[in-house]
Amino acid sequence: IPGIGTGGEAIPQSAPNREFYQNQMAEKFSTEGVAGIEHLNARPNELLQRIARTTPYYKRNLPHICSFFVKGTCTRGAECPYRHEMPSTGELAEQNIKDRFYGVNDPVAKKILDRADKLPKPDTPSDLTICTLYVGGIDETITQEDLRDIFYAYGEISGIRMMYKNGCAFITYTKRADAELAVESVFNKLVIKGRKLKVTWAKPAQRGAVTAEDLAGRGPAGVPPPPNARAAPTLVRAHRCHPACRRCRRVRRP
Repeated sequence: IPGIGTGGEAIPQSAPNREFYQNQMAEKFSTEGVAGIEHLNARPNELLQRIARTTPYYKRNLPHICSFFVKGTCTRGAECPYRHEMPSTGELAEQNIKDRFYGVNDPVAKKILDRADKLPKPDTPSDLTICTLYVGGIDETITQEDLRDIFYAYGEISGIRMMYKNGCAFITYTKRADAELAVESVFNKLVIKGRKLKVTWAKPAQRGAVTAEDLAGRGPAGVPPPPNARAAPTLVRAHRCHPACRRCRRVRRP
């Protein structure tokens, strides 16, 4: 993947140019320090964080397969320090070292990217009025300021509600686009004070959802009611009193 972790800067492929590039970077690091190298100060790539391993991979510590055993000529038997098993066949078995080095037709990279596409993604609600996120796994050590410091970077926050008894919190944005950016950025990778938190969309209220078609005037909100539809109930006062009196109001149905 060109540009990942390097700020889009292309690394030379030929050996002389690569050596010159390394010397230039080393000199720049010695004179200007870390601040002089742009990609060292860049934010970590989100895709690499998603596909990074979270558990140890012990297969890499296994010995290599004995090539003499594959040919049927190994005479060491149980004393052979290499594995006596046939290599697995498949797409990963037909690798080219040169392609792996330059990242061209790399089956390993293709496998990793395919795994990244299959990772769970947040389900975006169709109700466009929902701008609230649910944060689970909250305890008393996590304060409202801790959440605000992280989520305020994605947009203006109208309110944060902490519910320690339920172990969760609700963060409401003023704009739907900011809420979408926040949930996509921290989904399945938010860690605060050593605790991994769950971030999803808050459940919609018990009412009709407002979709994009409704806001555009093409959905149920823009369609006139049928001719035989019953009219909505009206409120009338049973007797003369102050207009703000709620005790006197009655429902009159057509």
